[in-house]
Amino acid sequence: MSFNEIKGQSRAISVLLKHLESGRISGGYIFSGPEGVGKKAVALALAKALNCQQNKSGCSQCVSCLKIKNSQHPDVHVISSADSGLIKIEDIRSLRNDIYLKPYEAKKKIFIIDDAHNLTAEAENALLKVLEEPPPNSLIILITSKPGMLFKTVISRCKTIRFSPMDNEVITEILRKEHGVEEEAARSIAVLSSGRLGYALAIKDSPILSQRKHIIDMFVGKKEFDMDFLPLESKEEMKLMLSMLLSLFRDIYLIKSDITAGLLNAGMSAELRGLAGQYELTELDQIISDFADSFLFIEQNINRRIIISNLRLAICKKTYS
Repeated sequence: MSFNEIKGQSRAISVLLKHLESGRISGGYIFSGPEGVGKKAVALALAKALNCQQNKSGCSQCVSCLKIKNSQHPDVHVISSADSGLIKIEDIRSLRNDIYLKPYEAKKKIFIIDDAHNLTAEAENALLKVLEEPPPNSLIILITSKPGMLFKTVISRCKTIRFSPMDNEVITEILRKEHGVEEEAARSIAVLSSGRLGYALAIKDSPILSQRKHIIDMFVGKKEFDMDFLPLESKEEMKLMLSMLLSLFRDIYLIKSDITAGLLNAGMSAELRGLAGQYELTELDQIISDFADSFLFIEQNINRRIIISNLRLAICKKTYS
């Protein structure tokens, strides 16, 4: 994938193209932004552009571009977290040994460190020494959704490119035109993705979405509640379900506040208006706070049945009174 094939990150790409044109691509970069918005795709597109045999923007057809696409280029390296979830000092020692050698065939050696916030302290200190005096024919790109976890000294030695969440309409169109998702479903997925195309693609086939109405009715309707029907085994599926429900209560809160613009579930506006009449704003405030607590409890591995039971009790105590 080259720059012109990447959607939704025109500002970040524009900055990089200016740096390419002026010959200012060197040293270290930090690609910072939410997960799943295209940071790694842009990093690989930059590697293509720097080493393309045809033009400065990456042709995706020459031998160099194809090797990068297929993860076979000897001078383009992607460093990721190990099974432990950490990037260890051994990984950075390997980078340090390699970066000072001449490229095998590239114009510039590229080292992409994915989820750089997972660097151990020892690894980050070792990386800092390289960033202080990087070889001129090399480039290090740190990809992160949590830049606050990086050492300030590392950040100060890199140029930061910020990536933004993508517009829901852009994600909806990609899902419809490139993946054959029906428009209503595409819009729902775009809302749940929070501007993260990668996440939207990951959840587009989730059974949670096909069971959306059934799950909603169990929480806010009169349908019998069946704990065994819910995706409690999968942390990610459970978070997706809660995000779906939270988007409903966010809309109910807006309707209760006489705000109708920007509803995330506009197709359910009639049902949402009915639910809005059953809650006071203070109760909706508490429910939304309970959702936030539930996401935290999931990450803390608290019993998921208890989390769901408490959340449903908070939601339904007014509905069924």
